[in-house]
Amino acid sequence: MSILTLKTYTAHLEELKQGLTEYYKERSEVSIKWYHTLGRLMVEYAEQNKVSLNAHVQRVGNSLKREKSTLYYMASLAKKFPVLEKAPFDQYTPWREICHQYLDSPREKSCEHEPETITRCKKCHVII
Repeated sequence: MSILTLKTYTAHLEELKQGLTEYYKERSEVSIKWYHTLGRLMVEYAEQNKVSLNAHVQRVGNSLKREKSTLYYMASLAKKFPVLEKAPFDQYTPWREICHQYLDSPREKSCEHEPETITRCKKCHVII
């Protein structure tokens, strides 16, 4: 990793850390907006630095010692709904409901469909 990339990543982590700190201080209806904003920062960083978003989320999770699935959902929210006001839910919708109804699960992406029999995957039980 070059020094410039390391400095950029360090600044990016600091920005995310400050955002998370602010979120935990307020922790009210602004949480969806915070999640969207922080997700957008991760998406933009991954695109600008030409790295996989999933790999970037994993790295951020390890660096900040945060739950990777929450970070994945934040990035997924920003990617799926670039303009939060146009999303099919309002700011008072519970975060869990948004994750389960509108966003892809991080676990769904990781299954490689290992056949238990000829018709089912061992991990996610999808018929293949």
